[in-house]
Amino acid sequence: MEEERKKTQQIESHNKEMADKAEQIHFEGTRVTKDAELKAKEAMVATRLTGKQLFLRDDSLNFSDLQFTNENAGVDIDESLFEDDIDISEEDSD
Repeated sequence: MEEERKKTQQIESHNKEMADKAEQIHFEGTRVTKDAELKAKEAMVATRLTGKQLFLRDDSLNFSDLQFTNENAGVDIDESLFEDDIDISEEDSD
């Protein structure tokens, strides 16, 4: 009976070790080296669109810019708030 229990424990420990190894393999991936990172970056840059290409690709950007310019058209600026700034700069130049 004692021998059966030892064999059962050995089998269980062996199974646990195998499961741990399988789990460890799951978490290990391709090692990232400097060369691999540079190759991946070059591939990404080669397929990336320029700003102009993105702008020409999406026509909705034209309308969104017009929306912002129309919103600012009705803004009133009180220039009297900035008169003190002008006086200070004139005094500093003397």
